[in-house]
Amino acid sequence: MQQRASLLDYGHPGGHRGRRLTDVLRASYDLLDPDQRRVLRLLSVFAEPASLADAAAVLGVSVAEASAAIRGLVDSSWLVVIRSAAQNRFSMVEVVRMFAAGCLQEAGESAQARQRHAEHFAGLARDSENALAGADAPAWIKRLDAVSSDLDAVLHWAAETGETDLGLVVSAALWRWWLATGRLAVGRSWLGTFLPTARRAAGEPPGQAASRTAEQSGRTERIGHALIAAAVLAAETDDYPEALRQSRLALDIFEPWSEIGAGGDEKVALAATVLGSAQRYLGERAEARRSFGKALQVRTAAGDRQRTVAAMNNMALVEIDGGTENRLPGNLTPRQAEVLRLAADGLSNKQIAARLTLSPGTVERHLATIYRKLGLGGRVEAARYAVEHGLAGSGML
Repeated sequence: MQQRASLLDYGHPGGHRGRRLTDVLRASYDLLDPDQRRVLRLLSVFAEPASLADAAAVLGVSVAEASAAIRGLVDSSWLVVIRSAAQNRFSMVEVVRMFAAGCLQEAGESAQARQRHAEHFAGLARDSENALAGADAPAWIKRLDAVSSDLDAVLHWAAETGETDLGLVVSAALWRWWLATGRLAVGRSWLGTFLPTARRAAGEPPGQAASRTAEQSGRTERIGHALIAAAVLAAETDDYPEALRQSRLALDIFEPWSEIGAGGDEKVALAATVLGSAQRYLGERAEARRSFGKALQVRTAAGDRQRTVAAMNNMALVEIDGGTENRLPGNLTPRQAEVLRLAADGLSNKQIAARLTLSPGTVERHLATIYRKLGLGGRVEAARYAVEHGLAGSGML
C-alpha cells in the first residue's frame, strides 16, 4: 500500500513543475462531466474487472445505461477493456483505481457503493448454490473464479462493518464453490467468522422457540443453512467431530420445523446425510445407519428419485463397511479406502473427485494421507497394495 501511495505522490525530477501524479489525474478528472466522474468513482469499488451487469448493479442503472456511461470512460482511457468471447469486462489501472477510490470517499459515496457492491455479489453467490449442483456447474465455477477477489472483498467488508447476515449468506451459499475449487480452509474460516456472531444474535436455541417472527425465522434458516455448509466442509477436511457437532445443530433447527409442517424437510435430509457421513467415517455404523435412514425417509416422501437413489447408496455403503471394516489395513477410514480403490482402478484425481463429489485438492490430500499411513511411495505402490489387500475393484465395493 505504501508503494502504491508513493506512485500518486510521484513528481518527475526533470519536470518544470514537478507535479505529482495525483495532480495530473485530478486535472484530467476535472475535465470529465459530473456524471462521468460519478461513474468512475463508483466503479472503483470493484477488485476485479467488472462486467456490464456488475457495473450496472453498482451504478443503479440499466445495463444499456451502464454501457453508454462506460463507453465514454473507455474512450478517454480511464477504463481498460478486457475482451473475451463470453463478455467484455472493464477495469482500471491500479493507480487510477486508488485515485478514484479516494474521490469516492471524498464525495461521501463509499458506504452506499460498497453496500450495492456487496448486495450484488451476495445475489450472485445465492444464485450459484443450486447452479453448482447442475449441468452448468463448470460455467458457474469459471464465473465465480472471475470475481473471486470481489467475493473476498464483500466478505471482508461484511466482517468489518458488522453485516453478519450478509456475510453468513455469502459464505454459506458458496460452499459448493469452496468445495469444487479446493478452498475448503478459506470457506471454513469465513463461516467460522460469521456463524458464532449470528448464533449469539439469534438468542435462544433457534429450534426451541414457540413462535417466531418472519425476521427471526429468516435469520434462523440462514444459521441452519450455514451450519450445514460448515459441516460439509469440516467433513471434507477430515474434521469429523466438528462435522458431527455442526450437523446436529442444524438438525436441532430444522427437525422441529419439519415435524410441524413448517418446511425444512430438504435441510433435514442434507444435515442427516452429512451427519451420517461423519459417523460412518468415524466407524459409528449404527448411528450412521440411523442418520442415513432419516435422510432416505425424507427423500422418499418428497418423491425425489435421484436423491432417493443417493440416499439408498449411502445406506448400502454402511452395510459394505460392516463386511469390510475388519480388513481395512493401516487404519484407513472408509473414505480413504474409497479413494485408494478408485486410484488403483486407474482414475485420475479429477475423475475420483467427480465420482465422490470432492475437489481434486481434497483427493490429493486423501492420497497423501494414505501414502503416509501405509508407507507407500506413490500411485504405483498404492495400486499394488490395494490389489494385494483386496481393496481394488470389486474386492472393496
